[in-house]
Amino acid sequence: MLDIKFVRENPDLVDKAMASRNSSWDRASFLELDEARRACITEVESLQAERNNLSKQIGKLMKEGKADEAAAAKATVAAGKERIAELESKRAELEKALFDLVSRIPNLPNEDIPYGKDDSENVEARRWGTPRTFDPNPEHTSGLSNDEYYKLTPEQRARERGIRAAKRRVKAAEAVMDVNPTDAAQAELDHSKELLKSRQASMREFIKQA
Repeated sequence: MLDIKFVRENPDLVDKAMASRNSSWDRASFLELDEARRACITEVESLQAERNNLSKQIGKLMKEGKADEAAAAKATVAAGKERIAELESKRAELEKALFDLVSRIPNLPNEDIPYGKDDSENVEARRWGTPRTFDPNPEHTSGLSNDEYYKLTPEQRARERGIRAAKRRVKAAEAVMDVNPTDAAQAELDHSKELLKSRQASMREFIKQA
């Protein structure tokens, strides 16, 4: 994060850096917030100095029997205390707003880095080896074009789901046979196994033709 003092003293430099990033920052808001914050600090310091001075005078006035003047000085000190509290609260809000604004400003780029509007204007510092080239329209490893491959993919997925369903059916039939080994349960198991073999054979033929 950039230092607020640095930003205050170098707004033009920040403008230039942000432009080099094709970005911007809220310069007007920063200057307004910073000026208001510094005004708060100045007024608080002035009120504190006045309070210290009046505090010394109050004791002297009391000794001299000038009770009315002492009371007036005390009232001024009390009013100043309230005003200082208001200013400190306002200052905290301003500092938070300043922090949030400055925290969104990225670090300044190194001055040695050449300007470029995008990566097409990057300066090549060095090169190692030979850059690889890629076919903009590659074919699938199966020899099929991308369009042909993706047309076959949904059908293959459907066949795979069919095989998984047949396997679950075989397991369910085997579980029934373990609990109740009847002729009907045996027939269901045999049928399930035949169905699984049939779907597996169909998948092998599909892959072979593809």
